[in-house]
Amino acid sequence: MSLLEIVSTMRDKQTFQSGRKLDSPPRMFLGAAANPFVDPLDWRPIRLAKKIAAGAQFVQTQYCFDITRLDAYMQRVRDMGLDRKVFILVGVGTLASAKTADWMRRNVPGVHIPDEIIKRLAGAENQKAEGVRICIDMINQVREIEGVDGVHIMAYRQEHSVPEIVERTGILGDRQAWHPRQYEGDRNVQQHLDRIQ
Repeated sequence: MSLLEIVSTMRDKQTFQSGRKLDSPPRMFLGAAANPFVDPLDWRPIRLAKKIAAGAQFVQTQYCFDITRLDAYMQRVRDMGLDRKVFILVGVGTLASAKTADWMRRNVPGVHIPDEIIKRLAGAENQKAEGVRICIDMINQVREIEGVDGVHIMAYRQEHSVPEIVERTGILGDRQAWHPRQYEGDRNVQQHLDRIQ
């Protein structure tokens, strides 16, 4: 939060922390991370309020696989009026397998993956495809929660699935998602894609 305070002071008051004036303030839209899924749960909205007071204009949450917990968090956020002070982007993502999901819930702080999600993956013939479907389901549920302004799609080592997720959820409306197939035959683009894949 200290960094948020420093940068927001530079931007809004045109001064460094020392009081020295800035000739040209930085033009930034400040963001922060939020983790609604780690204990103590009741303290999370209070922490969000502190980040907003420090200058956060948007927040991105940790991965969300538990709509019930997210809904409870957002209710507390709305009760405090925080949803009217900051843009909230909920982190959603793909899961490659039940094994990956189990590892994440044991090793990534703040990631809560319910048993039913892991069972759903474990029972799927194609676990990667099921992980994409779970992400799509999460987005469709998250978009119904009052106070949520959007999603942050995380697809570690499955970036190729993001255009499909965006298209199938319709989150872009009439806009079109970028997809590598748009540039088939363009040698420069193909060389870049070959390097990153």
